[in-house]
Amino acid sequence: MDNLNKLLNYHIKRMNECKLFMNEHSQKDIDNYEMGIQKYKYHMNEYEECLGLQLATNPTLVIQQQPILDVSGITDLNINWTLFDVPLDELIKTKGKDVHPYLFDPKFLTIPGARRYIDSKAPVLVIQDDDEAKAYPLQILLWHGAVNDVFNNRPIVISYSGLTNNTRILDRDINGITYTFGTPGILRNSVRLLYDLETESIWDPFTGRAIVGHMTGEILESIPSNIVPFSLFAELYPSGLVLSPETGYIRRYLANPYIGYDTGDEPLFFLGEIDRRFPTMERVVGISIGDTHKAYPYPILIRERVVEDVINDTELVIFYKTGMISNMDTARIEEGRDVGYTGVFSPYINGEKLTFYSMDNEIYDEQTNSRWNLLGIAEEGPLEGEKLEMLIAADVFWFSWAAYFPDTEIYT
Repeated sequence: MDNLNKLLNYHIKRMNECKLFMNEHSQKDIDNYEMGIQKYKYHMNEYEECLGLQLATNPTLVIQQQPILDVSGITDLNINWTLFDVPLDELIKTKGKDVHPYLFDPKFLTIPGARRYIDSKAPVLVIQDDDEAKAYPLQILLWHGAVNDVFNNRPIVISYSGLTNNTRILDRDINGITYTFGTPGILRNSVRLLYDLETESIWDPFTGRAIVGHMTGEILESIPSNIVPFSLFAELYPSGLVLSPETGYIRRYLANPYIGYDTGDEPLFFLGEIDRRFPTMERVVGISIGDTHKAYPYPILIRERVVEDVINDTELVIFYKTGMISNMDTARIEEGRDVGYTGVFSPYINGEKLTFYSMDNEIYDEQTNSRWNLLGIAEEGPLEGEKLEMLIAADVFWFSWAAYFPDTEIYT
C-alpha cells in the first residue's frame, strides 16, 4: 500500500509539472505543447490505474466510481440518456472519455519487426482471410479501448477489456455508414464499453449492441477471431502484419499494470453479485447460439483437450493447447504463467464431419491423422491447407460471462 501511495503521489507531481510545461509553451510551440499533453495523459492514466489497484487491495477505501444514477454530472459525453435498453445503474463511470485513447488508421510491423518487442508466447488477437492476416497484441490493446482499422476492405473495430479478458472484432458499418469508436470511460460488468464519435451512443462490445443513445438497439456484426501465441501467427503468416507500439502515445506496452489480477479473488469495478459456482477469475469459453448460452470451464478443457458438443442443432468442437502466457499475471508480460489457449470450430470439412483427438499437445483428426492448429488450419497430413470454419466465442473470466448470462448452461 505504501508503494501505491508513493506512485500516486509521483504521478500527481508529474501531472502538475506537465500542466506548468503546457502553460509555458501554450499554443506558441505546438510540438512541445502536444508532447506535454501526451505526457500528462500518460501520467493521468497511470494515476487512475494505481488508484484502481489501491481499491482492489484495500476494500475499505471509498472512491467516486459509483453506478450511474444521475447523468447530469457526466459532462464529457453528449449522449441522449433518455434512450437506453439496459438499466443505467449497471454502468459505472471510472475514467474520462478516451483516457484509454482509441487508435485510427494504426501502424503495423512485419513479423521480423514485431519480434523485437513481443514474446513468442505472448497473446495476440488474430483476424484472417485466406492469405491475409493481422495480429493485435493484447499488451497494446490493453492500453487502447478501441482500434479502428480496415481488414480486407472491411472497416472493423477491435476491442479488448483486460478486466474480463473479453476480446471482440466488430464490423464498423451499419446501413452503409462507417462509424469510428472510442472509449467513454464507462464499464458494464467490468467490460470496457465503446462509444461512436458520430452519434456518441454507447455500445457494449461483449454483445456488439448499442445500449444508450441514438443508436440504441443497433447491433454490430461480430467477426470470427481468436487469441493465439505470437509464435503461431508468425509461423502461419510470415507476411502477416502486427499492430505496432508506435501509436503516438506514451504507454508501457511491455508491462502489465494489473499485476496478479487474473489470479485474484475479486474483479475491479464490478457492481453485481458474483456467481460463485466457479472461481471468479476462472477462464471459460463462452458460446451463444440463438437464445442458448453455454460456458466451458478451462479445467475441463485442460483435461479433455478436445470437446465436442451441440448447441441449438449447431455442432462444434473446442480445442485446447498449452503454450500461451497470461498478459495479466506478472509485471513483465514475458514472465507470465502459461494459461494455454483455445479455438472453437465447426467440425465439418467439405460436408464431411471430422472427429478429433489430442496427443503430445497437438490436435489430429481421426479420419486422416492430419495435424491441426488453433486457427483451424491443417498444418500437416492429407488435409494440409484445409481450414475449419471458426465460430464466434468468448474466452473470458467466469464472473463476467455469468453476469451477462446468469442462466448460462455449463458443460460438465
